[in-house]
Amino acid sequence: MWSDNEADIDLLSFDFLVDELVVALTQPQLLPLTIGVLGDWGSGKSSLLKIVQSELENVEKGTYLCVPFSPWQYEDYDDVKLSLMRAVLDVCETHLGTSEETQKLRNFIGQLARAGRNALLWGLGVAPGAMSGLAASVDPTLLDPSTAAVVATTLGQSATMLAETLDGEDGVAQEAPISSIAEFRLRFTELLESMEGVEAIVVLIDDLDRSLPNTVLDTFEAIRLFLNSPKTAFVIAAHRKVVEAAIDSTYPAFKKENGAGLGHDYLEKMLQIQVSVPALSVQDTSTYVNLLLAHLHLPADDFLTVYEAVKERRAREPFAQPFNASVAIDVLKDRYPDELRKDLDWSEQVIPAIASTLRGNPRQTKRFLNDLRLRLSAAARRGVILDSRVLAKLMVLEELDFDAFQQLFDWQLETNGPVSELDRAESPAAPPSNTKSKSEPKKDVLSETVSDKKPIKSAKSTASSPRGRMAQKEESVGVSGDEVELPSDILVRTWRGRPAVTSWLQIEPPLGKQDLRPYFTYFRSRLVVGSVVSKLAIELQEIFSRLTSESPVVRRAAATDAANLGKVQQDELLEVVLSDLKQRPEGSAWDAAGELVSRINGMAPGLCVVLSLIPHRLIPHLKVPALLSRIPDGSDRDGLIAAWKSSEVAQLSAVGSVAARGRTLNTGGQ
Repeated sequence: MWSDNEADIDLLSFDFLVDELVVALTQPQLLPLTIGVLGDWGSGKSSLLKIVQSELENVEKGTYLCVPFSPWQYEDYDDVKLSLMRAVLDVCETHLGTSEETQKLRNFIGQLARAGRNALLWGLGVAPGAMSGLAASVDPTLLDPSTAAVVATTLGQSATMLAETLDGEDGVAQEAPISSIAEFRLRFTELLESMEGVEAIVVLIDDLDRSLPNTVLDTFEAIRLFLNSPKTAFVIAAHRKVVEAAIDSTYPAFKKENGAGLGHDYLEKMLQIQVSVPALSVQDTSTYVNLLLAHLHLPADDFLTVYEAVKERRAREPFAQPFNASVAIDVLKDRYPDELRKDLDWSEQVIPAIASTLRGNPRQTKRFLNDLRLRLSAAARRGVILDSRVLAKLMVLEELDFDAFQQLFDWQLETNGPVSELDRAESPAAPPSNTKSKSEPKKDVLSETVSDKKPIKSAKSTASSPRGRMAQKEESVGVSGDEVELPSDILVRTWRGRPAVTSWLQIEPPLGKQDLRPYFTYFRSRLVVGSVVSKLAIELQEIFSRLTSESPVVRRAAATDAANLGKVQQDELLEVVLSDLKQRPEGSAWDAAGELVSRINGMAPGLCVVLSLIPHRLIPHLKVPALLSRIPDGSDRDGLIAAWKSSEVAQLSAVGSVAARGRTLNTGGQ
């Protein structure tokens, strides 16, 4: 198993990013400098900061003093702005020792702490004597020009509040050796200049995108108002959209004509250099996974040998595969353990699918591996030995297309051995067993489209199980004089035609001849045992499979077929769609419901009821507008919009508000 903590060695092929950051931070002419390391959650930003810190501290001891800081860890206990200032002073005192100057700086920070946030203008700490010079003290890059009037009208009130706070119990103001932001910054700059041999203090700020909006602003204020001195550099790792949203929510009144907030422009002004952390490529994901597996199976010395070989190979051949099974054989020779050999074997097969499914995200990739190891270990504890290659392949389908994975499980529930439908999907050249046309050339029936086939002849089923109904259906079709495709073949072909399944079937090993029941035991936390889908007749299962396809074209065609069904079959299908939507609103049933509600009369009220029962935090708010546009008038659409508008989930409330305004405008125009 691997922890979710950041790493201090480069397993992510980030050497080019490390070089870019170290070069920028060691250029004296660029200081003071603020760099943004921007990337998605789990993209490796924290590890990148840790590697950069290690590189800077190895330049020459004491040349660059690094201050790791996480605002998120302080926001519940202290003013984050003051905590950051104290952290920087702590590092200065570690180098210089405690002095009269550092004590004066700490005294000023103490004054700000006693004053509290309510006595500070926009969260800016200034002593009473400096109020008249506030405009000169405030960095103009922090405020929009339109805020000038606000500053002017609140100066007097803020001065009074702060003065009362700093007065002693007898009403006599305490002596403050440093009395303004400008003086604090001047003294801080002089302190840094007195630190001989120190080129810069580099503050590495992580987890800003986990913080509350006030914390985000406090951090930037501390940088620009107090600590922005010639020998300082700040590296801020964050998810750009999250930080921009935090800034927008803090200044909701200041928006551009197009409705956009200040967040984007604010960051553009604050960050002189922006470094984007890219998603891992397939090759980089492969190297990352293989190194994690090597770290799991190798002694420390052997892993270090492998890691150094990978670094050397990256430098020599940047676009070659730096670590795989062949490289392991070459580097380790007779020290190559069988456990690593087996793991590198399956990783070579599943990595392309993992890389595309998890979008090159290191954290999600590591969690995939941890889930794999956890399931293998849990099985071993019960005396069940699972093949890691088979388990990994099943987990890939679970990630790629969960609806297809559920269908595979439903098939498994109907048999006591290998899944015949999977075997047929893996052998697309085999014709249906009950078709009648011996003289004609064989056709790849699993790859043909539904429109190429003749209508399925239905027959009533008296069997209690889906597989029994399927047998009766196939028997009735098989006696026909025409060549027709069996319902079960249509379902298998449709399942195999899903893009994710098509690529998944190419991964080794084939599973059609294997009994997968021991493996599905360790997926029970997500799977629905005896799902309502498996209770549908085969032809309705096929339509449902197409309704939940990733392709809008396939979904629309399936919805048209559903609209042409009889009332009883429609009701059966709608029951399954709405049940699946309620259980997994983030799944593909949401899109299926959208396709059906505009084509099947009478579906809208039931859909609105189901939507009203889904917890607001689970609603995929980005998909709400498209669905609302398809729900016709005369249902409880307006009640649903009103409920979402008043939601405590901010994103859903915003979508509901927009929908409500659109509804009002439409009504007013009639």
